[in-house]
Amino acid sequence: MVWGLEWAYILCTVLLSDFVAYGLHRWQHTNPLLWEFHKVYHSAPVMHPLTNYREHPVDNIFYALGHGLTIGLSGGCISYCLGYVPDMPTLYGVVLFSLLYNALGYNLRHSHLWLRWPGKWAYVFGCPAHHHIHHSCHPEHINKNFAFMFPIWDVVFGTFCLPDDNGKVKFGLGDGQEAVYTSCLGLYFYPLKKGLFHLKETFFPLR
Repeated sequence: MVWGLEWAYILCTVLLSDFVAYGLHRWQHTNPLLWEFHKVYHSAPVMHPLTNYREHPVDNIFYALGHGLTIGLSGGCISYCLGYVPDMPTLYGVVLFSLLYNALGYNLRHSHLWLRWPGKWAYVFGCPAHHHIHHSCHPEHINKNFAFMFPIWDVVFGTFCLPDDNGKVKFGLGDGQEAVYTSCLGLYFYPLKKGLFHLKETFFPLR
């Protein structure tokens, strides 16, 4: 019984956190203020493993707060209902599900490899090709594939796109602004400048 509760807790927590991650990620693209900071991540014209860490601190803080709040609230609700929080099976201190998912392709998302899971599996688990489309600046690929683990969120909300080949994938912002983000000043301070402008326009619009 305890073993079953642990796996049910893992499943519910992973699904909930991935759903919230989808929503946060989509908001980072559709909100003008958040997009100014998320642009740093998308400004790389070449995909490689370090691209995953090409992020603005404000972008990281926003996502960490949203994700942490979700996990905290769900854990609190489970603890209130059951009287304790079930343990998650781990291997060498890492949650088993996360370890398996990372080993099966997540860490290849930011590489030059076009790797698409065969058949319907591409709709079940996120593959590197799924994330390549998200980074593509081709018009057909803009604001597509926000999901992290499970592309089903993209399918449900109409943001799924996964062609059979990568013929139209070209990375970057697509608006010629990539050169702005090639220095520390550009990466860290330009988004702050643009973000302050959006805040000013929101709260003190020109009349």
